[in-house]
Amino acid sequence: MASVLESIYEPIFLPVSFGFRKWSSTHLLFQEIQSWQGIKRVVHADVLRCFDTVRHKLVLDLLSEQIDDPFFLDLVHRFLTTPIETANGTDFTNTEVGIVQGAVLSPALMNIIIHPLDLFATELCKRGGTYYGRYCDDISIGTKGNNDAAAH
Repeated sequence: MASVLESIYEPIFLPVSFGFRKWSSTHLLFQEIQSWQGIKRVVHADVLRCFDTVRHKLVLDLLSEQIDDPFFLDLVHRFLTTPIETANGTDFTNTEVGIVQGAVLSPALMNIIIHPLDLFATELCKRGGTYYGRYCDDISIGTKGNNDAAAH
């Protein structure tokens, strides 16, 4: 399933997305940041509890924009809602929210979920003076401006 998602979405993903892609790594993101010309500030941000708070409906809605296969979408739904055992040995099931970290589909799904942010951020960067890069749920924004510009 992960390879199916990759074959569909890899051509769509932007080069600012460095997380969990065959050609990418954190080192390549850092090299990209070092290549940003004239940057005065770099802000790093982490999307807090990103995997834990993703609504399953959002995942399935985003997938259905590119995938018109009810069987495949049902498999993803089953993946999202399969009970897991927690570290203390109890079963945990949340049928509406959360993606298991470390599961084979999780990285691809996270890139799909955050892709709209990549589109939005790169569009803003076209105005000039700002750069954007992302590794999974860790975001780096570089700006040529002062602290106030970095905050915005």
